[in-house]
Amino acid sequence: MAKFKEILSDINELIVFKHSVFALPFIFTAMITASKLQNGSIWFGWKLLFLGTLCAVSARSFAMALNRYLDEDIDRANPRCASRPSVDGRIGRGNLLLFIIANAVVFIAVSA
Repeated sequence: MAKFKEILSDINELIVFKHSVFALPFIFTAMITASKLQNGSIWFGWKLLFLGTLCAVSARSFAMALNRYLDEDIDRANPRCASRPSVDGRIGRGNLLLFIIANAVVFIAVSA
């Protein structure tokens, strides 16, 4: 269990999950606006609230992890980024790639 918590902490540090939470009000505003224009009501339902949240979090997690994966050599040379989990070895490239693929699959499945 301790190892699992450590992995979650490293992933949180890598993608900065709190920034995903910060972005949610903007996404909800767009959903409210679209619902008002499409349905005449600002409430779009619990299902879309859940799916929209899942889409937003998985898309941002995918994008941040892919950026860290592709820019590992650049991050390694930058002192500000050298302690990131993807650079210092706490998260291996294989595990990071698995995380990227999992978030892409979640986003595509939920979007469909």
